[in-house]
Amino acid sequence: MLDFVPLAPLPGDLPQGGSSRAARGGISEARVSCAHGKRLLHLGQPADALPLFDQSIEIDPENAEPYVLKSVAYILLGRLERAVDACKQALRLRPIDAYASFYLGFAYDKLGRKNDALEAYRYARQFNISDPQACVIIGAAFAAAGRYQDAVNSYQSAIQLNPNHLMAYEAVAETYGKLKQYPQAISAYKAAVRLKPNAAAYNVLGKAYAHLGDLKEAVDAFQEALRLQPGMLDAAEGLRKISGQARPKPAGSHFQNLLVRVEELKAAIRYNPRDLRAYLDLGWLYLQQDLLDKASNVLDHARRLAPRDTAVHHALGTLYTREKRYPEAQHEWLETLRLDPGNAEALAQLAGVYLEMRRYVEALQAGKEALRIDPDNSTALLHVGSAHTHIGQFLEAEDAYRQALRLRPNDENILFLMAESYARACQYPQALRAYHLVVALKPRHAAARFGLGYLCVRLAKRYQAIAQYEALKIIAPPMAERLFIEIQKLR
Repeated sequence: MLDFVPLAPLPGDLPQGGSSRAARGGISEARVSCAHGKRLLHLGQPADALPLFDQSIEIDPENAEPYVLKSVAYILLGRLERAVDACKQALRLRPIDAYASFYLGFAYDKLGRKNDALEAYRYARQFNISDPQACVIIGAAFAAAGRYQDAVNSYQSAIQLNPNHLMAYEAVAETYGKLKQYPQAISAYKAAVRLKPNAAAYNVLGKAYAHLGDLKEAVDAFQEALRLQPGMLDAAEGLRKISGQARPKPAGSHFQNLLVRVEELKAAIRYNPRDLRAYLDLGWLYLQQDLLDKASNVLDHARRLAPRDTAVHHALGTLYTREKRYPEAQHEWLETLRLDPGNAEALAQLAGVYLEMRRYVEALQAGKEALRIDPDNSTALLHVGSAHTHIGQFLEAEDAYRQALRLRPNDENILFLMAESYARACQYPQALRAYHLVVALKPRHAAARFGLGYLCVRLAKRYQAIAQYEALKIIAPPMAERLFIEIQKLR
């Protein structure tokens, strides 16, 4: 299945059609089938939802809603051509359906039909799609196509729909930067950091001020980025480029040592352009700082120097995994294992890549092989647990997660995966306990809060569900609209 969360059609009601057959009494049954299908989509069971949407269509063939929801199920299953057909059927019945146009664009985009996707997205905006996250996705598609003004318009629509949508502010600020409209970029980044102070936004804010020649504001922004993330090399470099008027004020000796080490490695490469170890060490430093473009450049040089070196393939596998370039990552991890068959860490990482590619049996095989070599490899245990969960082997998943917890006690990530596995197995009391442990360890864990809220709804614990959703509105402002609807339903 694709890694995609359905948007507004699920919590809200889509515009309804209605046939004469429905008027004769079948419409209630059609709506019930749709409602059950929606619930199954929420539970991550799109294959089970499809027959219910078909049943609704059979009862009321002139209603566009089940076709749109059917397209969501097909998208989640990765059956994109079927999703396109369902969207077209919905648009035949209701030509101005914004969500049908949106999901049509989404499916086209995943199929690589970029121009068709942009055209469908254009119609979705023209029909006034009312979901802010959908507007952000549309904006990203326009930005990727170089249509920056259309992207800005989409992001601004998202902000109008939800003035607290952090992702929309950050995206529109970045797009203004590409348009060299720096005052607008600064305004958007300021709004973003008001919502959530973060080093990345302050870093780009500093760059925007520097473009405008406002060095004092640039210095303040870069230094705030360094205060929030003392090891941010990009912010330090921004400070250093400001003509002598700015000196970095990093927090702590670790940051100073990091900068010194980077300069030492660059000097070593200048002195000896064939120093493989210097390239590898510099690549890993950039990976640690999440400077993936710089890491990619350095590691490409390393590959040209030593195309059959195990450490080079290991570093490239890590880079491609971080960049979500999973086919390339798979190739690099397999190359690492061809050169070093007993590399448990490479096997564990390969299992993670197979999970992302939805190849669960192969993920399980790679993870188990890693554990045969290194029984205490917690990463392999996590991936084995996830593979068992996806295959439906919940007892085996629980056993893997418990072994991982023995190695990493009170790890909220392990507990969250365990909670998700219990929920899929319909073991709701155990899932509730695991979610509560996650929230106790990390009160701002949005996914655990949402899981708690959903399970409380399932178990008819209405007031507890409302409490979790209210907390989640504060933790995750982009979800506020959807949560408001859910809370109103519960009340």
